[in-house]
Amino acid sequence: MGYVAEMFRSVFVEEEGPIMTIDRHLLARNEVVKDRATKCIHPSSICDGCVRKNYFCLIDAPKNLVALPPSKHMIFDTGHYLHKQIQKEYFKKHYGRRCVEEALVVHEGLQIRGHCDLVIDHLWGVEIKSCNAAWFKRIPVIDRSRMRCQPLYKDYFQANIYLKCLDLRHMWVLYYQKNESLRLEGKVTFNKSMWGVVEEKCSYLIKCAENEEIPPFEEQQNHSECEYHDHCFSLRNVE
Repeated sequence: MGYVAEMFRSVFVEEEGPIMTIDRHLLARNEVVKDRATKCIHPSSICDGCVRKNYFCLIDAPKNLVALPPSKHMIFDTGHYLHKQIQKEYFKKHYGRRCVEEALVVHEGLQIRGHCDLVIDHLWGVEIKSCNAAWFKRIPVIDRSRMRCQPLYKDYFQANIYLKCLDLRHMWVLYYQKNESLRLEGKVTFNKSMWGVVEEKCSYLIKCAENEEIPPFEEQQNHSECEYHDHCFSLRNVE
């Protein structure tokens, strides 16, 4: 009986095909609430992220499930695995203990909390950005022969936060174009006026949280993939 059951199981799996197996695994993630840290402000979302979403994260508002297609999950997975490859295979093996992966980034006063991809010798860091060909074309190239670029404003902004919170001399933003394995790198040094914008944005969110004042709704943001969508729209109905 066990042999027959195993035979039918094998036939079913063979007919199912690998894509359905992958999709079943990926779609199961839609049944789990995102576990990203709350009660803080994430460095990557300060520049142009939805202010309401940042506010809900800071006050630890209830999250909802987010239904993403398998292809979107695989895009995120590819970026995640690429990060790990660069961190462990290219940097950790070369620098050893001098290299810190996912270095903790904290600013207690502004309630910032996140992680920097790589920090070397406690002096300089690397932020890895994987992207497609269309996005890669937006990056201003300074010297193509040396693969040097001017980081995009949002990425420069994020790197500036790491420079301040980790007290680093400089940061590198490393871009990797997944279609053709193209690379660009851009150096970032601390920008005091840009840090002033960070302080302003974070102070506003903290004040809103203290006074229980919800920031205005932003029409231009992508709400369908937001883990605070249900909570946000339930409040809109009474505003």
